[in-house]
Amino acid sequence: MVKLLSWNVRGLNNRDKRVLLENVLRGWNCDLICLQETKLEDVELSDIRSIWGNQHVGFSVLKAIGPRGGVVV
Repeated sequence: MVKLLSWNVRGLNNRDKRVLLENVLRGWNCDLICLQETKLEDVELSDIRSIWGNQHVGFSVLKAIGPRGGVVV
């Protein structure tokens, strides 16, 4: 069974929110996540690895435009 998490995070620029997300992902042990409204214009592999807590991760991004949008899968 695949564990999927879809979450409207309403911004990931805040360090406290990233720590909360890291803890949720580790506790739930998800296989696939979709984060909406990240509000991130640039997303690096290092950002995803730090949130996911694993070096072996792939991702796709729809970048935010200004203060709106942004999706990471």
